[in-house]
Amino acid sequence: MLYEIIGIAATLFVLASFLVNDLTKVRIINIAGAALFVVYGILIGAFSTWLLNGLLIAIHIYYLVKKRK
Repeated sequence: MLYEIIGIAATLFVLASFLVNDLTKVRIINIAGAALFVVYGILIGAFSTWLLNGLLIAIHIYYLVKKRK
């Protein structure tokens, strides 16, 4: 049951990121959702889930850092 709560929370964060207009906020909210999906993927043993979301976190961080410079 805990796994499903984490998965649902991750889904809600990713969904919420599509409702925001500011790209920086979109990336930050999406990072939170992706981080939860990484935890979820690890807990359920889904390599593809945590790998994809881990890479998405790295991509979002790259662009957030690039924007600050």
